[in-house]
Amino acid sequence: MMNGNNLVIKEQKSNLWYTCVASILVLLMIGTFIFGRYLALDDLSQTKLSLGQTLEALNQTQIELNKAKESLVMQQQSSQVDNLSSQELVNSVKQMQQQQKEQLKELKFYRRILAPELDKDGLAVDSFSLGKTELEGLFHFRATLIQAGKQNTYLKGNLMLKVSGLQSNIEQPQAEAKEVTYTFKHLGSFKPKFFQFQFKYFQNFQGFIKLPEGFTAKTISIGAKTKGRRKNQTAKNNLFGNQKRGKIMLGMNKKKSPKAKAGAADTLICKRTKITGDISFTGVLYIDGHVKGDISAEEAENSLLTIGNNGFVEGQIKVPHIMILGRVKGDVHALVHAELMADARIEGNVYYKLIEMAMGAEVNGQMVHREEKQKLISHQTSKNAKKDSVVSAESDKMK
Repeated sequence: MMNGNNLVIKEQKSNLWYTCVASILVLLMIGTFIFGRYLALDDLSQTKLSLGQTLEALNQTQIELNKAKESLVMQQQSSQVDNLSSQELVNSVKQMQQQQKEQLKELKFYRRILAPELDKDGLAVDSFSLGKTELEGLFHFRATLIQAGKQNTYLKGNLMLKVSGLQSNIEQPQAEAKEVTYTFKHLGSFKPKFFQFQFKYFQNFQGFIKLPEGFTAKTISIGAKTKGRRKNQTAKNNLFGNQKRGKIMLGMNKKKSPKAKAGAADTLICKRTKITGDISFTGVLYIDGHVKGDISAEEAENSLLTIGNNGFVEGQIKVPHIMILGRVKGDVHALVHAELMADARIEGNVYYKLIEMAMGAEVNGQMVHREEKQKLISHQTSKNAKKDSVVSAESDKMK
């Protein structure tokens, strides 16, 4: 190669040299790639390991959270159970107190009937209650009269119920209200003899009254008056709507009464008592439980069977006197007198001589009057006798 006047000679590298250099470069690139790949794989494995540890820790945290939730739920349920137990305990105590109150009330009522020597002699207003109904101005009342002491006679008389208050003028609202008094018999649809009583032990009265429009009741007067030689009367004023149990004693006579003919053979079958078998009694039998069997009494006019509001008798009954306030499943034979109160329910025939039924009493059977039955039998007997006489006369003619 000529450079001016100087001759420059350069060594030219061969193709093999270039090939070697290129191969080295390629190998370096491949090594770098492999090394980088290795480092990437190592980082990926480390990342996966760290992620697995993180997931495991997250699962452990979730398990602990679930346990905490379960513990919280258990605590809440335990708290609810404690609250429910406490409430049930309170309710049980209230229920027991109410049952005790009812039992004391029943025992007091039974004692006044079966152990009259512990009370004063005379007529008593045992209880009176007045309650509202769904209809405006319509009220339901219930009164019970009993004879405390020796029940040696039947008490006859009239029950007097009055309500006093202010009556306003509907047409003239500005006018001053007047004080008025209404008797119960004028405030409802009652039979003429509804408020008359005739009993030896006790008698219930119940019905509905409708207060006049514009009338504001204040007090109720409860009274009873007996008829006959020993006339007695009493009165008591109560606040309107007061349903507390009251007792009004009406002294029949301060002298000692003679012993009752029924004697001390009175029997009581209390509530929640069940008897299976026939019963025969004398005197007075009061049933407030369940009797499965026939009941009969000697045909003495002072024998009385009373079936209370909770009483239930399954069987035939044959007694002189009977008063039914509960249920009877079977025929009833009242030889002298039968009294069916408003809550009486009878599934069977009723055979009676004298009967009294209050509004609401149910009899699913036949009502047979004993005297009418006897007349029918005697009438049929007389007819048969006439037929026999006619037949005998014809046979004599034929002869």
